[in-house]
Amino acid sequence: MVMLACKSPGELNKGSKAAQKDSLLTQLHHNKNYIVSIRDSLSRYVSSQDDRITPARYLIYEGRAYSVKTQARQLLADYSLWMSQLQPIVKIIESCEGQGVEWAIYCFGDMPYYGVEPILNVWIRQYELTLTEINNTK
Repeated sequence: MVMLACKSPGELNKGSKAAQKDSLLTQLHHNKNYIVSIRDSLSRYVSSQDDRITPARYLIYEGRAYSVKTQARQLLADYSLWMSQLQPIVKIIESCEGQGVEWAIYCFGDMPYYGVEPILNVWIRQYELTLTEINNTK
């Protein structure tokens, strides 16, 4: 005799949400660590706190700022079940939007390092807030 255990839709959703939570936490850590690595590397490359050329080259023209935005957008697309907990990540995407200037240019164009570092730190903090929110969700 073969016995099949059927799960209710709620049980199936609960199981998939639990599995998705682990995947989401991994991705959040990865994205946060990427921004940390950008910040730490950039701090070694700038010639001074007033250096405007290195941040623009490193973040805009070498594409790192766009990578951060792309990763954030992908996270929102892949984990739509968690949208209410992902609101801090939305703020990264929207932080430099709607200014009539390209996103990365508005965030980092002609910006000295002492202006760039706080933006990167805010983005790192947004990921930390999201990680806390996801970890506290059952």
